[in-house]
Amino acid sequence: MGRGRVPPIQGQDHRDRLLSMTRLLAGLTDRIASRRAAWVIVAAWTVLAIGLTVLAQKNPAPPEAFAFTLPASAESSKVDKLIARDFPQSKGVAATIVLYRHGGLSAADRVEAQSIAGWLRSAAAPGNVTSVVDPFSAAGPQAASLVSKDGSALLIQALVAERGGTSLDDAVSAIRRHVGTRSDGLVIRVTGPAGILADLTLLTSKILGSILLITLLLVLVILGLVYRAPLLALLPVVAVAFAYTVASALLTLGEHIAGVAVNGEATAFVPILVFGAGTDYTLFILSRYRPALTEEREAPSAMRRALRAVAEPILASGGVVFLATLALTLAALPLNHDVGIALAITIACVLLAGLTLIPGILILFGRAAFWPAVPRLGHPEQARVRLWSTVGTFVARRPAIATVLPLLLLAALATGVLQYQPRFATLDAYLRPSESLQGYELLKQSFGAGSLAPSQVLVTFSSRDPASALTVQKALMASPAVESVTATGTSQDGRVTLFRMQFRSDPYAPGTLDLIPQLRSTARQAMASVGGGQVLIGGSTASAYDTRTISADDTRMVVALVLILVSLVLGLFLRSVLAPLYLLLINGLTFAAALGLVLYLNRSVLNSPTASVQLPLLLFVFLTALGADYNIFLLSRVREEVRNYPLAQAIQRSVTSTGGVITSAGIVLAGTFSVLATVPVRDGVETGIAVALGILLDTFVVRSLLVPGLMGLIGRKAWWPIKLATGAAHELCADGQDRRKRPTPDLEPRAVT
Repeated sequence: MGRGRVPPIQGQDHRDRLLSMTRLLAGLTDRIASRRAAWVIVAAWTVLAIGLTVLAQKNPAPPEAFAFTLPASAESSKVDKLIARDFPQSKGVAATIVLYRHGGLSAADRVEAQSIAGWLRSAAAPGNVTSVVDPFSAAGPQAASLVSKDGSALLIQALVAERGGTSLDDAVSAIRRHVGTRSDGLVIRVTGPAGILADLTLLTSKILGSILLITLLLVLVILGLVYRAPLLALLPVVAVAFAYTVASALLTLGEHIAGVAVNGEATAFVPILVFGAGTDYTLFILSRYRPALTEEREAPSAMRRALRAVAEPILASGGVVFLATLALTLAALPLNHDVGIALAITIACVLLAGLTLIPGILILFGRAAFWPAVPRLGHPEQARVRLWSTVGTFVARRPAIATVLPLLLLAALATGVLQYQPRFATLDAYLRPSESLQGYELLKQSFGAGSLAPSQVLVTFSSRDPASALTVQKALMASPAVESVTATGTSQDGRVTLFRMQFRSDPYAPGTLDLIPQLRSTARQAMASVGGGQVLIGGSTASAYDTRTISADDTRMVVALVLILVSLVLGLFLRSVLAPLYLLLINGLTFAAALGLVLYLNRSVLNSPTASVQLPLLLFVFLTALGADYNIFLLSRVREEVRNYPLAQAIQRSVTSTGGVITSAGIVLAGTFSVLATVPVRDGVETGIAVALGILLDTFVVRSLLVPGLMGLIGRKAWWPIKLATGAAHELCADGQDRRKRPTPDLEPRAVT
């Protein structure tokens, strides 16, 4: 060879690149871990939080209302748009006023009903009541359909236009105040889709505040039990509170700029993710910071050592969660999209706080933060790790058992997935009594279940030919599932006819939803038989069907994208191709086990055969993203230990040293999600319990036994194609040179071990 560049040893370029990235990150964390930088960081976060909060208060977001929306491409959305154009008097959400008297309505009751209908048409009624239909002003079949056959009940239908914010809820509240309550045996209830949404908003209006308060108390209690240091329990909460303030302000400002409020269900996850993930990052830092304080005189030096060990795992963990939640923003269903926006902004803020503000605050308080058990220089503390030492020894010696038993448990729980049946009836989501639920029971008793939410059929023909509309009407009436199809209006140009279609059964039942594509096909075939034209079917049942279809598409797309993104991050961090594959397979089994378990509990405890349509997607995203935290933390320790010890011993030492930290972090994260079990809506309870159970399974079964056991079985090939480094361990110095590393024991959380 000539005098050219000496060819590198095979793999040397790769190792050099990794070393350069490690040096770059170490350089950044070294700059953060100084007393001067700590003051600057705390001041910057304070200014940022106050400034953004002031801006958010001056530019408040639109008021939030609970609403389910669909993309414009959905057929039910097209129906709503065309009705607004051609039948402005029919635009809005139906509020159904039910008047009922056991044994039959009296003449005085009918006078009362006429008075209510007259008030709804007057200037005293809410301005967004667009039309009113009652038995006294209607004619023919429509009038008859509003009075029960036994004469015990009658209906008044009022359409309420949604004009942004809480306009729908305010109108329903005004109607309820006007009709009042009766003590003479006449029962009046306001129900229908408008009443249901108003009640759901009422039930969930205080959720965010209660979730925030309970989450704060829970984190304080858990950290207090783990570290038995008042300041150490409080300081991370203060730091994470800054991140929550910044994230909330950014969401408010974003909503103001966009002009559309993020759904309340999406913002309910914000405090949970902030305090759960933020506390996890704090625990990871403390696991290295406290031992370092026994070897370093100054807090900044100890923090530099700690951040060099955990900054990369924290960055990788936060990156996984950020990318996974960001994938939700590509969902077509607005609610999934809103959750993605809220959580992506949230995790970005908490990750930044975890790498800057939390270390800064800990540096400023120094050893005093650990009072009364202050770590002393030159006095290494012996962590009480007997439990995790036993677990680690068992996994190292019996990797097959540690692998097979958890797999059998997870597979058994996963069988519950076969019971999954999505829920679309909003009334079934209530966990507390509501007026709309009481009204629905009266409707069901007197008029049949289908009267709750009639569907809308829009027939458009090229010429003014009423026969075309009648043909479609007869075709739909021929279906055994349809109770009635009644014409409610014709457009001004005579080319569009609007029908009201009522089902015989519950309009939200899965079997009824399954009829929508068949009825759409039947109506279009009937239209084609008499000439050109268009038939669209909308309304609550059609919207639920469209939601189910779009949600399934979202799930397939988001799951595939999350798997790709998470595998890339894990692959880059672990420097492996094989490891992300078996880790994601294990994660998929954990997801199925958590979903199956919550479905078993749903049927046996909550007496609900259905579950939230969003549950599988949200559970998958949360468990895949948050579970990666513990994978990264555990495997980074294995990679560190294997430089000095055989793989089996490295696994044993890694499980021993990280078991308490991972367990504490898992308990905190599961605890924060379990706060959702306090909300009065089944969707929130199911999601909170499912994620909490999944995290506990991940913490105590997967991360403690299955993952290290599987690695022990596979051996060094578990990291293929990268060969694990062997020999003496090295630690990067501030000057960029290597020095031999001194092993530093982790301090295990006492309350857990």
